[in-house]
Amino acid sequence: MWSRGNEVVAARRADWWGGPERGVLVLALAAAAALMLLTLVLRAEPAEAAFPGENGPIAFTSDRDGDFEVYVMDADGQNLRQLTENSFQDTDPTFSADGRKIAFASYRDGNTDIYVMDTDGQNETRLTTTPEQEQGPKFSPDGTKIAFERGGQIHVMNSDGSGESALTSGANNGTGLGLAWSPDGTKIAFSTLRDGQWEVYVMNADGTNQTNLTNHDAADHAPDWSPDGTKIAFIHLDQSPYDFRVYVMNADGTNPVALTPHDGASDSHASWSPDGTKIAFGRGLVGSEVYVMDASGEHPVQLTDSDGKAWSPAWGPVATVPPVSDSDGDGVPDDQDAFPNDPTESADADGDGVGDNGDAFPNDPTESADADGDGVGDNGDAFPNDPTEWADTDGDGVGDNGDPDTVADAVAALPLLAFGAPGQREAILARLDDVEETIAAGDIAEARRMLLNLRRRLDGCETGPAPDRDDWIVDCEAQDAIRELLDTLVRSLDRRGF
Repeated sequence: MWSRGNEVVAARRADWWGGPERGVLVLALAAAAALMLLTLVLRAEPAEAAFPGENGPIAFTSDRDGDFEVYVMDADGQNLRQLTENSFQDTDPTFSADGRKIAFASYRDGNTDIYVMDTDGQNETRLTTTPEQEQGPKFSPDGTKIAFERGGQIHVMNSDGSGESALTSGANNGTGLGLAWSPDGTKIAFSTLRDGQWEVYVMNADGTNQTNLTNHDAADHAPDWSPDGTKIAFIHLDQSPYDFRVYVMNADGTNPVALTPHDGASDSHASWSPDGTKIAFGRGLVGSEVYVMDASGEHPVQLTDSDGKAWSPAWGPVATVPPVSDSDGDGVPDDQDAFPNDPTESADADGDGVGDNGDAFPNDPTESADADGDGVGDNGDAFPNDPTEWADTDGDGVGDNGDPDTVADAVAALPLLAFGAPGQREAILARLDDVEETIAAGDIAEARRMLLNLRRRLDGCETGPAPDRDDWIVDCEAQDAIRELLDTLVRSLDRRGF
């Protein structure tokens, strides 16, 4: 059972051969309603040929909400969902072979155009933009093409709307009466009035070799290919009284057989199930509903009870999960892999184009390498190949850690109260100038000795609770800071060798 709002409707089995549906009143109405039904058929698109696979949902058109919208339900009529909801007419639903897309026709832009959407109704995309009327879209079995009708001609385009071309020419080829791809994608069956009567033709997928399959004394239209490619279902207009019925024939047009009875009820829009065992179709003169029957025509079951019209069923396959592509075999799908062709990388958190595994700074888009391993990125490292240096504040080419100027700047910044006596700041700065000149002269050993001598003037707080009487800096916090800078400078000289 399926529900609509608070209404619960049980699927009803139809009785082809007896009961009130074959009453005298229905037969009397049949002739008068035939013209009206033909008009409906002419403006409605028959459902697509099902693709081989597991039976999935059935999409259809209904005016139950006041105008024509696209709906979908499970194959047993349960779980009814409305996919389109607007004030325009949305018709002709058709599934892609993978069951993940539905193409449809919509009169919302001043004329009817072809749209495509996900099977949950999301991501509607307009594919055609001409001022002409387009209808009856059909996906090719490989999903790369969509055939459709425009101005009485069959056209084909890529599934994104590009690369459009006409397959037929002349008058009256299509006009809303349906087309269907063969399951192997090599042929297209379609309806045409070229012989003075609606007939079913077949042609190659490129439009060549157009061949008549039916040659009857009344209209034949709405072809739909069986999933195994051996049969074509279609709608035939029987007369006395007028009655549209579901027929099936061999794919070469031979052996046409009626599947539904000649009871005046009139049928439309046959659609094979993906497994080929059943056929969905519309049935009813005024209040059309969607039915399902066995492919032999037996066991018909009514699926909808729409209080209006429900027609143009399209039986889709169970949606397939798109194949996961992992080009580099790293276990990360390509659509989630920032480096789909590099098995050593998959993520780039900072978006700098360098994979996180090889990025020394994966969260910093300005840095990626640290050649000397000093924790400072090469782009911001004044000495990218020296792990002991990374900054050169005064720009003299000597890293701050090994530059006496770094110590001198720190000493010059100390308050006078940090020194033991007047002139001791100047004495320290003079010693540091001498060290810098000695380094520049290349005498690293002498520069080291000079620094150690200077350090002895700053070691009281290091060896006791208070500075020595001969310490030049008597503030222990300041002394410790300057002494650490001197030790860093000495270590830098040690790495240079002396």
